[in-house]
This record gives sequence, structure tokens and C-alpha cells, in this order.
Amino acid sequence: RLVTLEGLVDTFGKANATVVHKAVTIATTPDNIGECLDLARLQRRPAPPQDGREVLREVRAELARAATRGFTGDHAEALKMATAARERAERGLDWPPLWAAARALEAVSLEKTGAFKESEAASAEAYFAAARSQAWDIAAEAAPKLVFTVGYKRAKHDEGRAWARHANVAIELAGDPDERLTAVLLSNLGSMNHSARVFAEARPQWERVLSIQERTLGPEHPQLAMTLNNLGNLEVESGRYTQARVLYERSLAIKQKLLGPDHPDVAVSLNNLAGLHNAMGNPAEARALFQRALEVYEAARGPDHPDVAMALDNLAAILNTGGAPETALAMHRRALAIRERTLGPEHTDYANSLNNLANVHRALKNYAEARALYERSLAIQEKALGPANLEIGKLLNNLALVHEATGAKEEARALYERALGVFEETLGREHPHVALSQYNLAHFHLEE
Repeated sequence: RLVTLEGLVDTFGKANATVVHKAVTIATTPDNIGECLDLARLQRRPAPPQDGREVLREVRAELARAATRGFTGDHAEALKMATAARERAERGLDWPPLWAAARALEAVSLEKTGAFKESEAASAEAYFAAARSQAWDIAAEAAPKLVFTVGYKRAKHDEGRAWARHANVAIELAGDPDERLTAVLLSNLGSMNHSARVFAEARPQWERVLSIQERTLGPEHPQLAMTLNNLGNLEVESGRYTQARVLYERSLAIKQKLLGPDHPDVAVSLNNLAGLHNAMGNPAEARALFQRALEVYEAARGPDHPDVAMALDNLAAILNTGGAPETALAMHRRALAIRERTLGPEHTDYANSLNNLANVHRALKNYAEARALYERSLAIQEKALGPANLEIGKLLNNLALVHEATGAKEEARALYERALGVFEETLGREHPHVALSQYNLAHFHLEE
């Protein structure tokens, strides 16, 4: 804990814009130093070997520095530091809990760089190494992370639920008196179930997270605001717009009070409110809020940041449907260029921008350009996410629409069928995407 605090102080002393924007959240996140005096909790942890204590201290210090480097947004450097710490532990100290802690931190950085499969493998290795050595505190951090990476990011919902069972066992054995670990697990399960549209499970999970946070963090805290946003997103997709607006506005009020009106986290709430107004059929209000979110991101992050790219894509989408496709095209191109420079051409967010750009080209009937962009996006997403993922199904469907519009009937049919198979596997047979794919195929056959 002391090494971590020293690392944070050092990071704040050399803060960049990213650190400044995260400072309130970091400073208000409880660090449960009471655990250091909890004898029962300490006795459940494996004792480190008597020999090699110097190596142990050095590796722990390096891991703390790697974690704080992640706060600055430099996830590639954080990954290098975590890997170096793991290799130092392998050379100098044969103690599995330390190796597991380093591997778990590698997994966090891998996910932040978009390497989801590699992150999954690293987290699983960390979990089993920790569990075998009865380092349940480390296992209880790694397993909930796997629920998020596997169940949400990679949309392997059954595997995500299996990791949740591991997580419950690890948390019980580690001890969780303030329910911090439980809140993390439930939040990740909520994200997975939300993406799978299992709203009946996601809602009570996020509501319990909210209850835990209100009790342990108080009614005004950045983490609370995030959970309110999650619940608002769920209500939008459930068509409960009045409830969604109450949640979004409460989240926005917390952020504005704690962070000020020009903080990038405020832009997240502005963006969500914009999406709500768009769903409610208020395009003018939605456009104004999307524009304001873009302005906040540009002022806070600079013109060449992935958050700016996301805001550009959102504003461009509403401009495209509002009859300004050429303006939308220019915005999507700018977003694509930002993501290529900052994230690289293999990142899933870059693939999303390719898809967004293709959508406008399809609307303009530029089918050759649309097809090339969809195919590039599909290749990236399949490499990162695997063949059975919701995003893959959407791309297959989009590509089928292009083939159908250009008269390539057999190619379109095959793509529709693949999309249907992906949606059924990832979402179940009752999901609206499945019904839409079935309609596309039926309509396709009728036209023949």
C-alpha cells in the first residue's frame, strides 16, 4: 500500500492531462489499509519465502509503478513494465503469488491496448496460479476481470458466467467485508448481461452495485455516477425513457459538481443524454448535446484523442440520418484517422470507425467503397474477437446488404445465414437481431 501511494504521489507530481482528469476518481477511491491490520485476512494469505525478500520488494515496487503508469494512459509502457516485473520474479524468486500478481497486471494492460485474447489468457493464467497457491486475494481480482474480458468484451457469455462462479468462490475465500470485490463482479456481470440483452439479470446486478456504492462511497462519487450511467443505458434499450433520463441527469449532476462542466467524464453523460433524445425522436436536442460533448472532449483531450474520435462518430451518425451525409463522411474520416494514429490499424475501435464510414458510403450507394471498408473491419474484428461475436454478426449483415444491393445474391444469402448463426449463438433465438436476420432471409427468398 505504501509503495502504491508513493507511486501515485510521484505520478501526480509529474501529471499529464490524463492524470489530471483522473485525479478526483483516483483520490476518492478507498484504499482499504485496514486490511493491513486484519489478522484473520492476513492469515488466509500465503506467507512469502524468507529468502528473496529483496526481490519481492523490488518486483512489488515495479508493479506499483506499472499500475500508476497505466493511470497516465500509457498502457503500452505499463505492459512493458509489468512484463519486466514478471520476468524479474521468474528469475529471482520462485513464489507463485507474486508471479500471478504480475501476470494479472499484464492482463489489464493488454485489454487496454485491445489485445482481448491475450488479456484473457493472461488473466486465466494469473487466476489459476493464484488459486493453486491459495493467494485468494489475487484470484479474487483476476476472476471478475475475466467475466468482463470474456463475457463482455469477447461476448462469450456462457464462459463469462463460468468465470463468475470462480469469482464467487475466490471472493468468499479472500474475504470481502466492504463488498468492494462483490461490486466489481456484479458490475462486470451487468455489462455482460446488458450486452447479451438479458436485462432481467443486468438490472438487479447494477442496482445492487449502486446500493453498495451509496453505502460505502456516499451519494456523490465518480463510481456512483458511472453505475447510474450504466442503468440509464439499460433503461434506454428497454424503452423506459423517463427512467433513463432521471438516471442520466443524476449522473450528470454528480459529475458537474465534482469535476466541473468541462471535464471529459461530463461529456460521457452529455453523449448518453444525446442518444436518449435521439431515441425519443428529438434530433435537434440530440445534435446539440453531441456537439457539446465533442467540444468538451476536444478542449480536454486535444484534437487527436480516441474520445474525440468517438464523439465525431456519434455526431456524424446523426448527421447522416438527418440528411447531411457528406458532412458525416468528413467526420467519420477524421475519426478513422485519429484512431489509426492513436490506437493502430488492428484495434477494434479502428474497426468500428471503418464500419461507420462504410455505413455512410452505403447510404450514398458507393457500394464498392462500402464493401471494402466492411471487409477490412470484419477481418480486424474476427482477429480480435473470434468468429462468434455480436459485432461480427452486425458486420456480416451490413456486408450482406451491400452484396444484395449490387446483385450478388448468393454472396448475400451466405452472409445473412452466417449473421443469423452468430446472433443465435451469442444472443439466443428470441433476440430482435435474430428476428431481423430471419426477416432479411425471408424477404430475400421472396424476392427470388
